[in-house]
Amino acid sequence: MTQTLRCFRLGEATITIINTGTIQANLAKWFNITDPEAYPQYTDILTHAIHIPVQCIHIDIFGTSILVDACDPAVIALTSFAPPNYQPPPDCVQQLTSIGISPASIDHVIITHGHFDHYSNLTTTHRGHTEICFPNARHYLGRADWDKVQDKLHDPDSIENRALLPVYHNGLLELIDTPQELGRSVQLLPAPGDTPGHQIVRMHSDGKTIYCLGDLFHHTVEVAHPEWSAYWSDIETKQHSRQMLCAAAFDENALLIATHIPSIGRLQQTDTGYIWQAVTSV
Repeated sequence: MTQTLRCFRLGEATITIINTGTIQANLAKWFNITDPEAYPQYTDILTHAIHIPVQCIHIDIFGTSILVDACDPAVIALTSFAPPNYQPPPDCVQQLTSIGISPASIDHVIITHGHFDHYSNLTTTHRGHTEICFPNARHYLGRADWDKVQDKLHDPDSIENRALLPVYHNGLLELIDTPQELGRSVQLLPAPGDTPGHQIVRMHSDGKTIYCLGDLFHHTVEVAHPEWSAYWSDIETKQHSRQMLCAAAFDENALLIATHIPSIGRLQQTDTGYIWQAVTSV
């Protein structure tokens, strides 16, 4: 079976990256690039569809258990993003359980934004009944993303109805639009653009910092080309969020994890901005 878990220490925190599936991305289409051949240095990613991971992150720090995003890989198979012959790995709950983390022990679930691959594993169906996967956790979603999905919430066939509405009805969902502190080491920071309520996570411990970026970047090429962004984004707003993140992360020499970028990264400054430098040893 493909390795789906990576675990490392950073300061006082234990961080686990959980691979919960793969999606197929046509980056030229996503970025509205009509002539991929104009960028010969990127022909390997622009001239055909590529496969990118879907990653969730667990942070354990000072006895607090935090999950950043929760994707049900089986849901990917029902969408146009599924690669050919897609075989989903175990879901987020199963993988957490396999390393001794009980879903009931999760204190906080941060939904970086309102796209299905970031929240579809908040609930599960058992004997015909919907159950909340993390029943003791506070769940955090950007208010603007909640507002955006109101119509879908009331469609009984939608993933929003199945995965988000039960969390809300059980009083476990907090809608936020300002920075939040989760203890003394973890911050939740608005970073709109991919969606109106998109947010990122900053964790700082013992002089070391890591950011969980959600979909602020879908591919490392967007770090070098911040003007490139998925067609569904508010590109101007996203560029501003990227500028804010890059300035802070470079200044802090921070580590970076993004949902769809397989490597852990650090920013390297160039004459024109930054590039993503993969980190092989944390």
